Parts: sequence; structure tokens; C-alpha cells
Amino acid sequence: MTLRVPYIADEAIERDAEALLAQYAHAKGIKIKPPIPIEDIVEKHLKLRVEFDDLHRLLDIPRSGIGLHPDIFGAIWLESGKIVIDESLDPEERPELEGRYRYTLAHEGGGHWRLHRPLVRPTRDHQRSLLIEAARPTVVCRSSQAKERVEWQANFYASCLLMPRKLVFAAWDEAFPDRKQRVLQPATLIDHPFVAIARIECRIPGAEFTESDDQALDVFAKPFAKKFLVSPIAMRRARKAQFAACHFLMLDDLGSKVPLERLGGLELSWLIETSPGNHQGGIILAEPLTDGAVAVRLLNAVIDSGLCDAGATGPLSRWARLPVAINGKPKYAGDTPFQCRLIEWRPNNRYTPQEIVDRLQLELAPAGRPKKTPKPSARSDRTSNSIGNDADDVLTPKAAKNPVVAVLKPVYVVRAPDPNARGRWVTLGYPHNAATPIARH
Repeated sequence: MTLRVPYIADEAIERDAEALLAQYAHAKGIKIKPPIPIEDIVEKHLKLRVEFDDLHRLLDIPRSGIGLHPDIFGAIWLESGKIVIDESLDPEERPELEGRYRYTLAHEGGGHWRLHRPLVRPTRDHQRSLLIEAARPTVVCRSSQAKERVEWQANFYASCLLMPRKLVFAAWDEAFPDRKQRVLQPATLIDHPFVAIARIECRIPGAEFTESDDQALDVFAKPFAKKFLVSPIAMRRARKAQFAACHFLMLDDLGSKVPLERLGGLELSWLIETSPGNHQGGIILAEPLTDGAVAVRLLNAVIDSGLCDAGATGPLSRWARLPVAINGKPKYAGDTPFQCRLIEWRPNNRYTPQEIVDRLQLELAPAGRPKKTPKPSARSDRTSNSIGNDADDVLTPKAAKNPVVAVLKPVYVVRAPDPNARGRWVTLGYPHNAATPIARH
């Protein structure tokens, strides 16, 4: 069953997760520290019942995919407060998957129970409860449906609950007192102001080995994952809840869908060719924007002007290509994947938000109002107002439409389509004052 849910602001989801932790800490008379006691919170504080079972067998849903691995990891009966987690995640049988088990428990008992329980009618008596428990669960959580709104909200809630912002920042401070940004050591040496994360290399005659990006990132994230008892991939995942500042704006599809002349003489800070004839341009801000709402309004204005693909939403957790990356998309892969090229590099070109609005003739939506529908093409005669993705073949999320909701915006986040894509780069920045994490295939 797919439960239809309304839009919930990210900030509201994070606040509720923080409130749940505060309520639990007050009830127990303790101070919250990692790892979050998620089993105690779900079973003793929220009074939910947790069981293990073969969910594919229980729900009569055949397994599919490579190796016929489980696609269903959790299910919840919101009417009666029952959670069933697939037996493949039982931490006693498979302790190596404890991080995935904890995340699933937080997803079901935190996300779905706290966010979506008000949408269903609770049971009134034990007899009715038994009848409902024999029926289908309210929500069946399948990895193949992770982009559905109901699942995204529960996933985000689980991240906020297991990795609270303040505790993650504190863990980073403890690990890196210098507070400097970290970046994977590039295969081709380039000048950069970051601290490079060294890769493991083995150069024995006849057998050379260098860690892949995913391997190096897993090693880097493992101490944090161990501290919070989550999987390394959960620690690596870019989260809007960890947004600290926006240091630059990114323009997509320059030279293909968007003519360079549309920039009106504004000199970019950099220009990278990301696929044949298609470019990604960057505009470095004179001062980082620490107000996420302002950053969102500025990017939305860029999208509305036709300078960026409508799917490139979410400046709080953007993905970008680096000049030494490759484009691993199937149509560019072949025997020799397309090598991204740095065409222009002017790091001293920095602009204030107001200068960007004036030079690009952008129109900012009023604060707190829904953004306008993106124009199909740019207008060159647009007058300026005062302020306050690599898009080829990426997912263009469908906007939510609900006349009751005062503020509407797309809920889905454009993510890397394949976490194992070749040439993937990730910059891990210090959360308090780091650049927006950037990465790409």
C-alpha cells in the first residue's frame, strides 16, 4: 500500500525528530549522545511492537532483482502500532547489518509513526486490532520505492533521528579540530585549499591497486558510522539538515539548452564541459549565504529565468561535477568515458546576490510565497528586482500540488542515480563553515 501524504517542510521533520529525542531524554532523565538508543525509543518510549519475519513471504510478494535479495525491509501497521522488520536485518543473526537495521527501525518507528500516524484511524479495541494486524500493513517499505514522498519523508526523519545535527557537528569537531574541509585526493594533482584524504595505494610490479572513490569514502566515514551505529553510506549521504552555507550558484546546460549569450556579459567563476557541447558554470558568492531560505529563493530565480533545468532544485545539498571527473552516463561511457574539461577558471570573480540578480535580470519570488512555474525559455527583456545540475538526463521531480498548503515546492531531491558510478567525486566539508558538498560521477 502506498499512503498518500501531504508535503511536510524539511525543517518541520527535523524539529519533530529533535522533539522526540528531547521527550525521551526528559522521560529517562538522561543526556542524548551517540549512538542514539533507537530500540529503547521505539519499543519503550513510543510503545510500539517490533517483530522479525520474512516480509516477502508474509506479504506474498515475490523477490526480484539480482540474486533475489530482499526488496522489502520493513512494514508498519499504523492503526495498531506494529512494526515488522525483515529477518535478513536481524542484528543477532547478521551483526554486520546492525546499521541498516537501526536505520530501518528509525524509518518505521520514527518517520512513519510520528509523521503519518495522524493520517489513519487508530484501533479502538483489541479485537479490532487483531483483525487489522491480519490484513495488509499501512505502509510497506520497498527499496525500489525510496523516491516516493511517503518514503523520502520517513528516510529523512530517520537520518535526523539517528544523526542529529548538533551531535554530527560535535563528532566532526572532535575528529578534525582544525575545522578544515576535506576532499578525496584527486588522481590528477591540482591546486586546492582543502586537506586531501589519501587513498591506499599498492604498487607491486605486476599488480597495482588504488582505492576507488567509494572505498576511500567508506574508510573515511567508518569512524563516524561506528560512533553513531549507522552504515558508512548513511554517514556519507548529503543531507539538507547539514546545510551550513551556500558558497556558489551553479548554472546547468550552458551552450546546449541555454545560450552563453544569455549571461549578458557576466563572467563566470568557472566553466566545465560536462558532456559534448554541454557545460556547467559556477558563480562564486562574495560572501557565503548562511540563510538556507535565501539560497533557495536565489536558485529558484535562476531556474525561473531559464538559466537552469527545472529539476536542479535543492541548493542546500547540490551535486556538481569536478574538472577531473568523467561522465559515466551510459550514452557517454563506451570504451572511453567522456572526460570533463575545465574551460574557464576565474576564482577571483565573485558576486553578491544583488549583483547576480541585476546582471542576470532575475526576478525573486517574495519570501514565504510559492515559487513560480519555470519559464520554458528565457526572456531577455526582463527587468531586475531587489533581493533579500548537470541537467542532461537527470530526474526532473514532479512538483506537489495541494491548494490547502500555503507553501509548495518539490519534495523529491535529485540524487546521484548510481552511487557506484565511475569517477564519482565527493567533497566532504566542515559542516559549520564548509562549502556545499559537491560530487558527481
